Amino acid sequence: MKILNNNSRKVDVSMKNGIFKRLLSAAVCLVMMFSLLSISIYAEDDIRVFVNDELVMFDQPPIMQDGRTLVPLRAIFEAMGAEVDWNSYTQTVTGTKSGIVVVMQVGNNVISRNGQDITLDVPPQIVNDRTLVPVRAVAESFNAQVNWYHYMRMVRITAYTPTSMPQNDFQARFDEAYNYYRNFIVELERVIASFAANYQGDIPTIRNLSEFGFSEHGESMAERNLATAFIMIRNARADTAVLQSRGRLLAAFTANRTITPAERDREREEIRQLEDDLRRRFGEAREWLDRAREAL
Repeated sequence: MKILNNNSRKVDVSMKNGIFKRLLSAAVCLVMMFSLLSISIYAEDDIRVFVNDELVMFDQPPIMQDGRTLVPLRAIFEAMGAEVDWNSYTQTVTGTKSGIVVVMQVGNNVISRNGQDITLDVPPQIVNDRTLVPVRAVAESFNAQVNWYHYMRMVRITAYTPTSMPQNDFQARFDEAYNYYRNFIVELERVIASFAANYQGDIPTIRNLSEFGFSEHGESMAERNLATAFIMIRNARADTAVLQSRGRLLAAFTANRTITPAERDREREEIRQLEDDLRRRFGEAREWLDRAREAL
């Protein structure tokens, strides 16, 4: 039988402690390495937002929800050059710039722009104690152009100002915008006509007024009337998408027999009334376009 003296036991324990410390150090290094790696990957996957080619810095990374990019409200409003007022009691944010007043409320998918309601796909919400708002809704409310680059995970906002606005011939720009919006109304009318079958079909994306170099607060009556027509058409387009969704739901409920005949008939009547209302609004938008042309 092998007998170990006290010195041998001390050496054995010392060796074991040394091995344990080395293993612990290696484990700590591995944890730190993977932590740094995960941080690097997260940073690369972050959505980046540029306003006039300047990167906007956020204390809460942007998120993607239902195909919409949401960003911290104060940072994006200030990047757009808007003054920001936050009411913590009602959880309402008000942004003001160049006579444009935009009001948003957490959890409410209807925002106000100079008193006119606009329906959003995704409402403002609170994430990690930060209020996030849909970046496209904010930017377009202040007449900016928004582009989303999917593979780069990048939002590029061009906020036109009097110095950056295209300076090509006013008449040429007006004719281009006038013809575009007239044709856009025709396209929306075709979409609604196709709803009679199955509520399928693509709803076209509308070009922002600023893409033609115009503002809602231009110096000329022609430009302001054109802006009024644009707002009406843009809102009608949003309501056309809502109408399409209601029609699809009605068709699904009818097929699955999850609603009564009376409920189905009431919903059909409401949808028909919405369609009639949209056609009336298209006519009013045409009138504003014609007023804009007459004011040239």
